[in-house]
Amino acid sequence: MQFTFQQVLNTNDRTIIDTCTILNKGFIRLIRSGITAITDSKKSISIPYQVLNELNRLGADSSGQEALAAREMLCKINRLHNSHVVQYIGDKYDSTHADERVLEYILQNRSHEQIAVITQDTGLSFDLLAMNSLESFEGRRVSVYRIDKRGNIIPFIRKDGSKMFIENAPEQVWLDKEAIMSAGFKPFMRRYIQAQEETITPVVIHAAVINEIEKISNEFYAAEAAHVENVLELLHNLKEKELMKMMGNPKEPFDSAMQYINAFIRNRIKFRIVFISNNKKLAQDFMSLNELTSFDGHPAQVKYLKPDGTTEEYANIEPDESIGIDETPEERNDRLLRSLGI
Repeated sequence: MQFTFQQVLNTNDRTIIDTCTILNKGFIRLIRSGITAITDSKKSISIPYQVLNELNRLGADSSGQEALAAREMLCKINRLHNSHVVQYIGDKYDSTHADERVLEYILQNRSHEQIAVITQDTGLSFDLLAMNSLESFEGRRVSVYRIDKRGNIIPFIRKDGSKMFIENAPEQVWLDKEAIMSAGFKPFMRRYIQAQEETITPVVIHAAVINEIEKISNEFYAAEAAHVENVLELLHNLKEKELMKMMGNPKEPFDSAMQYINAFIRNRIKFRIVFISNNKKLAQDFMSLNELTSFDGHPAQVKYLKPDGTTEEYANIEPDESIGIDETPEERNDRLLRSLGI
């Protein structure tokens, strides 16, 4: 099955092209055959600045055929940009690997953009398709294509893949909103601090979690509101004592589930992350993201927090076994009545 450039442009709000596609012999043929469609659609091809950075590095690193091709394509891409055929996206001063930025861009924009990616990178293709299985936040499906040497656009359909690891990375413990709001958070922190040696490694919480907890403080009955205030006070004390540190920008307009997934993609190469989540869907998404293959990094240990402050890996839970995390409306109603002494 083949697609024309016009079909891809007409069915997507944005079409992103990566480094390996630009260096493919079929890329110029693709542009030549699709230039009319691009112009008529009044849409541009999107290329991350990190792709330009990679082409610059390839062009400067050697004098071989790949370096020559990179320099030639840079000139052509810049001409296409000046003609509004190509649009650059992202931060040009960000030196992160282009694959990570493509994944991050899609995480942040798939809720309101229909996005297609044309890539020759098998690992990145697997990762992009895995995003279509994320359940913890809404988003449109990502379409993934590659091109052949004649410039034909072909959907990516391969199913195999591989996984790579980096050794000796420091460990970080992350907690999500549901774990922090659970009865097990305070005893967990007591156990965590007692288990540390001379230097305590602070747990990590995304700034978006604090925002969300503050927002719900006025949405519960008095007893629930008091619990929220106690949680916020505990978090404040942990931060003051450097037992907790914040990550992320509190002004970002995305919910904490997306922020944690975004942060994992960015940090899994630097840290061995233990993610403690009492949100089943988010935990399942993290376990899916452990299959990412387009860049190196440690898989996350994904655990849930019990009321006594102990944790258990989701991998140890049978599919049909209740783990006491997601309350039914009836269970929540009963708990509220008990907390009010009714």
